Amino acid sequence: MKEQITLDMINNFSNTYNSNSFNRIIENAITENGLEKSCIDKRIIEENQPVFNIELPDGKRYDQKDNYRCWIYCGLNTIQYDMAKNLNIDLKKFALSNNYIAFFDKLEKSNNVYQNIINIQNTDWEYVDKEDILQYCVNEGGHWQWFVSIVNKYGLMPYEYMPDVFESLRMQNITGLFNDKVKKDCIKLLNAKRENTNIDDLRKMKETFLEENYIFLSKILGEPKMKFDYEYKDKESNYVKYENMTPIEFRDKFLSINLNDFVSLGNIPMYNKEYYKLYREKYLGNVYQGSYVEFLNLPINEIKELVIKQLKDNMPVYIRINLRKFRDKKSGVLDTRLFNYKNTFGFDFLTKEDALNTHDIYPHHCMSICGVNLLENNKPQRWKLEDSYGTEEKVDGYYIMNDNYFDEFILQAIINKKYLSEEEYDNLKTESAKLVKEGKPRQMLNFSLNGNGKISAGTYYYDFLPNTETDFIRYREGVNSKSKELNNIKVPVLVVFGDMDECVLTQDIEIVKEYLKNNIKECNIQIIKGADYSFSDKYEELGEVINNNI
Repeated sequence: MKEQITLDMINNFSNTYNSNSFNRIIENAITENGLEKSCIDKRIIEENQPVFNIELPDGKRYDQKDNYRCWIYCGLNTIQYDMAKNLNIDLKKFALSNNYIAFFDKLEKSNNVYQNIINIQNTDWEYVDKEDILQYCVNEGGHWQWFVSIVNKYGLMPYEYMPDVFESLRMQNITGLFNDKVKKDCIKLLNAKRENTNIDDLRKMKETFLEENYIFLSKILGEPKMKFDYEYKDKESNYVKYENMTPIEFRDKFLSINLNDFVSLGNIPMYNKEYYKLYREKYLGNVYQGSYVEFLNLPINEIKELVIKQLKDNMPVYIRINLRKFRDKKSGVLDTRLFNYKNTFGFDFLTKEDALNTHDIYPHHCMSICGVNLLENNKPQRWKLEDSYGTEEKVDGYYIMNDNYFDEFILQAIINKKYLSEEEYDNLKTESAKLVKEGKPRQMLNFSLNGNGKISAGTYYYDFLPNTETDFIRYREGVNSKSKELNNIKVPVLVVFGDMDECVLTQDIEIVKEYLKNNIKECNIQIIKGADYSFSDKYEELGEVINNNI
């Protein structure tokens, strides 16, 4: 019975416990007052004062209550500084609608999973389960890339024109119902594919499902306005009104930050993650093929340096963090020394690498860094974190995070790529090129021109199909028009040309420009000479083009 706990062992454990009188004192304290109150070190709270020598202005605090949309609130916190400045409005009186972003996020997530089901070649449940296509397909959580993809596609809405409603501040009812509905739709699509239903009929099924989803979401969250009259008073108390604005016009007029300039940097020191490499999720996303979840893995001190650079330019930093250890909500302090657990229980705790390898921590929450206190030699002492749970707890809704907490529990940071060092940026480009080589490029079009007025075009649409030939949706002018399909591909669209002489190239560029003008609203033409349709031996150049235009 060596595999089992025996009663003799229990007796020995008890004898050891009772041989130390301090154990009983600690037991009485914890059972009466709770673990945290009994173990908290007040000196650590006193050490972490809410004072910062680099600090952004305070804005209006969001309160997400019982929903899981911290990633949306954090995204809004990141951009509202810029928008308030451009509107000349008091930052504390300005807010953007999270409900508007959430509506289209859910709609797009449903489209993403429908399209993934339509695209997969293997419809066996074992494969679908192994590929993890359905488990979290329309969950409440999200990522920076998803926030950007919705803002890029649908724009932004002032809070007053699509405010929170009863269910938008709760997630259980709507998420449960929507999961049931979308997953039932996916089963219908899988069954249809098993019966060899043609692609056009599958797409009709998908469109019907999406219409039902739009109606479902409108009934619960409210139907989004596509036009509104925006009225407010500026800092000088002048009345301002913009009539008949669309959410996209509102974004374009008042958001001067290019969200596509930001990259995700991770600090994931796991057994299977190397530094200076780019990692990407396979099926996870909201806007189909336009919201890849990826990050460049970097050492933590390099990320800190980049965060400080961005803060010095008065730009908050979006982060993903594990927030379930060593925090005191009352004082707002985050510090790995906050509770004297080591002396109380007598054992060491997991390192960051240990915790990641054993799945003990993961980035479950998003916040924005909006301040830092720097010591000599630019060394950070503590950080100011803006949360999205109102102002009742912490320091007016902010956390004071000691730098040791940054080391152990910050897992990702979103940084403008202009702050990257030359080496970091080169690594980003090289790793993007490798993803292209592996058949995992970002959304783009590839035009092959032959100088006789005919255009062949394809797009790397499906990064998970094994056969190169099926990696392309093909279009040949005058033969099989897919103009509508190509038109649905959102900017940036990258056009690359194969090997040809300069005379033919010049002639065919004009043909492509005319085609794009009629069929695709915006396009950035890039030339990669000497590349065939699969870009053989041109991967690094292609990766650079992609990174410069996304």
